[in-house]
Amino acid sequence: MREYKNLKLNKKAVSLSILLLTLSSLVLSGLSLFYFYSLNNEINEIIDLHTNIDKIYGKKDLVDFYLNDIFENSFKDFEITSSEQAFLENSKNTLKNYKDENGNYFVEELQQLESVNEENIDINENTLILHLTISIKEEWSDIKTVYVYEKRFEKVFK
Repeated sequence: MREYKNLKLNKKAVSLSILLLTLSSLVLSGLSLFYFYSLNNEINEIIDLHTNIDKIYGKKDLVDFYLNDIFENSFKDFEITSSEQAFLENSKNTLKNYKDENGNYFVEELQQLESVNEENIDINENTLILHLTISIKEEWSDIKTVYVYEKRFEKVFK
């Protein structure tokens, strides 16, 4: 057996493969940082699409609340033996209550209810059905978001 006690090793020496691995990882990290930095400079607008969607859902909830209220208030002094035109007049008169002093609706989408006609109303023996389609729009910069809200109201008379 040999004795290694007398053999002096150079404690400062590093294996060539470890040196290459370290250098290549530093170069790769540097290139990655440079790439991400240059890519970041090309992006000049951050898109907050979730805020538009939240605004649309908030408007949808408001429109739904007001539509339910308008629909329920339209039945005052209405009988099932009346015509579609009578219900339409009642609903348009009720709709006037949802305007402010300047003549604007509380929610601008309620203005679309002015175009409701007799084709949207079905009166059967003891049921009145109202079909509505409302478009809720939100714009931000170049992004336009449209939500088509469809609702079917049904009132059963006994």
